[in-house]
Amino acid sequence: MMFLKALAGLLLGFIVQEAPKVQKSEKAYTRFSSGIERLVQVHGNTVAGCAERGDCLINSKLDLLLLASVNYRESRMMDPSPEGDCRRGHRLDHLPSGSWPAGYKPSIHVICNAVGPMQLNKGAGYQAQLWPEVRQEFPDRDWKKDPLDAKELKDSAVSSKMGYAVLKHWKSQCTDAEGAAAPVGVWLTAYRYGRCPGKRGKYHVDAEAKLRCDMTNELATSLAKDPTSGFGEAQVALCTYPKKT
Repeated sequence: MMFLKALAGLLLGFIVQEAPKVQKSEKAYTRFSSGIERLVQVHGNTVAGCAERGDCLINSKLDLLLLASVNYRESRMMDPSPEGDCRRGHRLDHLPSGSWPAGYKPSIHVICNAVGPMQLNKGAGYQAQLWPEVRQEFPDRDWKKDPLDAKELKDSAVSSKMGYAVLKHWKSQCTDAEGAAAPVGVWLTAYRYGRCPGKRGKYHVDAEAKLRCDMTNELATSLAKDPTSGFGEAQVALCTYPKKT
């Protein structure tokens, strides 16, 4: 699909812009290129059919871009991905950033237990298996006899589905007093911290969440400008609460 190929090219461009040395190394460039292409396809498979089922976060195209943006910021679209930042930083796993993104400050316990491309926390992953959104993503699984384990959470397809389900969970939980959905940045903030960020009604959107949402919109805008991508008309996600006029 041209859309997925164009998206992979944009993400690889982000990597090269962040770390020009990647382009100078054939081995590193090939590693990132192949990893990004695989994970973009995985995310495409994850969101496939959501429009027909009526359970998209936004719509299938923006959902795919949202998963890719989260994945990029968590582990720079590496497949296989590093297991969290338990050592001196991601530079030991050859990530361009050399560290977690600016503003990303999870606890040592969380990051040292993070697995998979979406950097799911093991403990939170086990708890999330009780959520209906997660069970909906794995409809044929017998959760009593066969719960997910840490090894499975490392799998790209499982990690992507879990990440998608967790975002859906926080979208359903972080609503206003009338039950309306909060902006995308709210779900992204809750995704990282494991709770709705603030009081019911108007939640906090942290800087990292806004960056991930802005990246989603940047990807959508770039793809819409490329007539060969097959993306179609420009569309954007609502990242934060509209400013009062």
